[in-house]
Amino acid sequence: MTLRKPAILALSAAALLAVGCTPGPVYKRPAVNVPQAYRAPIGVNSTPASAPATAASLGAEQWTAVFEGTDACVAPVLSMAEAPFHPHNVARSTFVDRDGAPHPAPAPRFSSTGRPGPSEAPLLGGHTDEILHGLGYGAARITALRGDGVVA
Repeated sequence: MTLRKPAILALSAAALLAVGCTPGPVYKRPAVNVPQAYRAPIGVNSTPASAPATAASLGAEQWTAVFEGTDACVAPVLSMAEAPFHPHNVARSTFVDRDGAPHPAPAPRFSSTGRPGPSEAPLLGGHTDEILHGLGYGAARITALRGDGVVA
């Protein structure tokens, strides 16, 4: 199957946003200022001819703004470079700084517990002896495993 250019543009635009449904017995269609190209009634398996171009021309920021403040479940898909600075993540302290680099904060976070930062990553082999002792290996056997290059 060969994709035409408009279909590729639509797929590229779709990759910029995460969209979910809003089900439930009290569902109310959100009041959203959707571009005119998307307002025409269409069949189940069709899209307006101008839809792919419209979707691609707006971009993630503009689409996010269209749905901002509504009950529609729409959010931008962010890169790891963008995610720590998104207002939603900043307000929830989703990322913490460790040695000048952002890291995901520990989860879950409860209001009655503190928010410890991530600990330093262990060095390769840093817990080998402790783990092997816990598994029942004696000091002589661990030394032999190290000598044979089986463990670090």
